Amino acid sequence: MRSNEHWAHEPNFQAAAASFGDGSAVVETAIAIQQIPAPTFDERARGLYVAERMRALGLADVQIDTVGNVYGRRAGTAGGPALLIAAHLDTVFPAGTDLTVRRDGTRIYGPGLGDNSMGVAALLHLAQALQQHHIAHQGDMWFVANVGEERLGDLRGMRAAGRGGRWPLLGRLRGAKRDPCAGALSGRDRADGGAHRAAQQLQHRRDRGR
Repeated sequence: MRSNEHWAHEPNFQAAAASFGDGSAVVETAIAIQQIPAPTFDERARGLYVAERMRALGLADVQIDTVGNVYGRRAGTAGGPALLIAAHLDTVFPAGTDLTVRRDGTRIYGPGLGDNSMGVAALLHLAQALQQHHIAHQGDMWFVANVGEERLGDLRGMRAAGRGGRWPLLGRLRGAKRDPCAGALSGRDRADGGAHRAAQQLQHRRDRGR
């Protein structure tokens, strides 16, 4: 497998990484997401918001499936392996929870902000960085905001994404093997559940290229 380290020296990649800045834009997006209640089994309003953001970014095939997962695709350039990056929509906090955000210096507190509004925000900002700075990748890249991660949700969103349904590229994930080191599925297509991790890696590679 070819190393991705060469990306650190490409101007477009450096610009994409720099676009995250101090992370304040990601935090503000996370707060906007956090303000939309999304207890497990009731993620629809938040899903509609994320779908609209994906469309605004110009992602292809933006759809909400029958369980409530939100999908957006960024086309690859050479038919290479597909990559799925996911962040879950739901939160453990029940309907009616006071979602007021409190700031204390550089710290920000709010129910469900870290788990998992930040993850969904990072998913969107990663897609935005790739789109705005024209970062090419061989295989299709799927951005998925999945439902049902918490408690009784029993990972039903990711189970549905893994089965593929009307999404043939995602269907190939079903036979992939899990890599315990990467926390991802490995095979022809791979699924990574940490959008925030992907954004951090983008920044890390930019720093190495300085």
